Amino acid sequence: INNKSQAIFDLIIGADGETGVIRRTLEEEKRQKPGAFQFENYVGYHGTIPETLAPKKVSMLLRNGTDLLCYAPAKSRTNANVMMMPGIRGERHYPFRRIAWTWYRNLSSSLEERTEEINQLFQDKRGRRHKFELPQGLMKPENLKKLHNRARDELPEWLSSLIKATWSPGIFRVRYDMALEAEFDGQVLLVGDALSKAGPHYFFGPFKAVEQVDELERAVRLSSNRTHLIENLRIWSIKVRRLGYVDLAQGQSLGHLHQEHDEPRTGYDQEWSVPQLSAPGRDYGWLPENHRMI
Repeated sequence: INNKSQAIFDLIIGADGETGVIRRTLEEEKRQKPGAFQFENYVGYHGTIPETLAPKKVSMLLRNGTDLLCYAPAKSRTNANVMMMPGIRGERHYPFRRIAWTWYRNLSSSLEERTEEINQLFQDKRGRRHKFELPQGLMKPENLKKLHNRARDELPEWLSSLIKATWSPGIFRVRYDMALEAEFDGQVLLVGDALSKAGPHYFFGPFKAVEQVDELERAVRLSSNRTHLIENLRIWSIKVRRLGYVDLAQGQSLGHLHQEHDEPRTGYDQEWSVPQLSAPGRDYGWLPENHRMI
């Protein structure tokens, strides 16, 4: 614990991200090499805004039952997603919800220029450099102005106005990562980004975390004793890691499709491969059936 004291628990759940202390400690104790990050050559700008402050067209679409707005015109090399999310206290009704958006943009194809661009983008307004993600509220004013200008020039008005209305968006490097294990001796579990980092494309992160926690709740509820719980947690670990690899492969395929080429990727890097997994095309048939897309 932060104050160096100790405490004893029956079960610890690590939900503190891929660079969090729980995962780092566990992988170090196992004396294994920590999972390596795999970076892509594009970044994601992101932000949230109260639905009452969003452009009318966006709020009306999301208020009327559409879960996800996707902007991905063919051959544009750009991709943006917008979705409704609960309010800061978990509210699920108007006018307390928030609207979240992510806009993916390619970096320079030149390694030297790309390195300089990353250094510039991930330096906050106080001069501090961030490795993976620049949190919301810390973007330099000059970078914010460039973002607004690019959005105005490259995106439709409803989307650019949403970005401009968002106070100080954040930015992250698109990367893929998988922990060595999801479960350690039936005592410690990893969930969310602490277990796997998939893009994220089409908000894999929230969907992934919900899946993992739902399965975990079921594993605990069905366990009649400690031995049974350990066995169920092991089964849970295998299942969520399999789902994690599917997310990683789909995220890479979608990134490849939108940011690099106009056809789905036919094969994946071996580290993230899933047997018999087909690359998703533009029908987005792999999304949950209750999701409407515009």
